[in-house]
Amino acid sequence: MVRTLSELGYMIAFDGHRTPYSDRCVKEGLKGGVVLGVEKDGSFAGYISAVAEGSDLRVLYAYTLPEERGKGVFSELLKALTRHDILEKHGTQAMRVSISVRHPFHDTVTAACLNAGFTKTESVTVFTCRRGRDEHWRIFMEEKGDRMCTLLRRWGYETVSFEEAGDEILSQLRDPEGHGYGNTFDVAPFLDDPARKTAYDMSFAAVLERKLAAYTLVTRDSGEGVVFQIISDAVWARGSGVILLPFAESMKSFYEGGCKTALYAMYGSNREANAFRESVLGGFYTESSETENYYF
Repeated sequence: MVRTLSELGYMIAFDGHRTPYSDRCVKEGLKGGVVLGVEKDGSFAGYISAVAEGSDLRVLYAYTLPEERGKGVFSELLKALTRHDILEKHGTQAMRVSISVRHPFHDTVTAACLNAGFTKTESVTVFTCRRGRDEHWRIFMEEKGDRMCTLLRRWGYETVSFEEAGDEILSQLRDPEGHGYGNTFDVAPFLDDPARKTAYDMSFAAVLERKLAAYTLVTRDSGEGVVFQIISDAVWARGSGVILLPFAESMKSFYEGGCKTALYAMYGSNREANAFRESVLGGFYTESSETENYYF
């Protein structure tokens, strides 16, 4: 039987199987989503935590007790989640499950998602940059980057941090389609929710006559790292190389701020973004991991 799992119920049922990360995921699910558990013979065999993010309901974490694995617990939880009124309650349009191709339970999760009616979408690769490989970035800026940035500024482009941008520019971030963007990245959750830990001092916008041309949105993680959540330029500015301006400022802040790691993600089909990654970052990243997305 599947039923809602409380924080106390989670702590009691899975004592000895908890981690700081699972505790955080359960708390987030209880605060902005739902936590469901499968009960067998009077005790819980597994649970799943999901939270509403923009127009999606994202599965944060799922766990099955070792002795109950291989018995369809995760499949039962996933199907129950697709029938739950949480979708209607939060006005979400889709449910998302993400799984690393290197995850030990990748095949199990994939099979359960497909069996529950989820559709596999394109993969995302997350790249990790660590301190100690900054020589590559320094050489790039000396040989090419600084010259490009100087030229862009001569053309009239300016760079400003989110911290100093003001409502005129931040309002353009909230309305990307209305200001010449081909994507519909929703920045509102990052700007409005303090829990997202948006680094306003490390996020930058490039503007031309106060019109948003490109930007980087950076968040701080729970440790000593940062995540480049969005790296985007306007359709009308593409081909100019203007994305380098805010990116270079964010990278400068990354080094000067003493952060240890920087993460960013790229869709496999985004040829322009991957070309930027290869030409600008190249061997700067130290490792990468591919994640598959499944939508219901």
